[in-house]
Amino acid sequence: MAHPSSTDTLATRTELRRVARSAQLTEASRSYLGQYFTPAPAARLIASMPALPSEGDLRVLDPGAGIGSLTAAVVQRAAAEAPNVKIHVTTFEVDPSLHDDLSATLSDCASTHPTVTEQRDEDFIEWATSVLASGSPAPAAWLHDIGYAPEIVDTGFHALDGGRWLLREGFIRALLA
Repeated sequence: MAHPSSTDTLATRTELRRVARSAQLTEASRSYLGQYFTPAPAARLIASMPALPSEGDLRVLDPGAGIGSLTAAVVQRAAAEAPNVKIHVTTFEVDPSLHDDLSATLSDCASTHPTVTEQRDEDFIEWATSVLASGSPAPAAWLHDIGYAPEIVDTGFHALDGGRWLLREGFIRALLA
């Protein structure tokens, strides 16, 4: 099990990065890129929802990672509750101004709990649609946040907006075929 101070440090450092970066964003930038930077209490709540395996590997996809708040919350929880689980994280973040903060959070994650990270500096939606278009099977989890993209938002309910967009673009049929 991780030493309590290492998980406290992960949570504290990540939240400090989130607050500092969030204060630097304009509303126009935040809206254009869909940047919301999940606060620590919400990240902990979301991270508490899935069941964790007691051993083996856990794969985490963070498609709009920002500074890594959700990833850090999952790693913090695993450090406390699943010390025998190795985490494999893939993050996507299109905003170059966030890459250093995300790298620092991922480094903190790896120092807190056995974690292997892959940081992708590209647009998740473009990557996922190219994977779908290639005919490769894609887990539904890849598409979780697609409805948050500003160009896709219609109703404001991301799951519905994402599903409608996938249907319009022909991807739902590809997933069901």
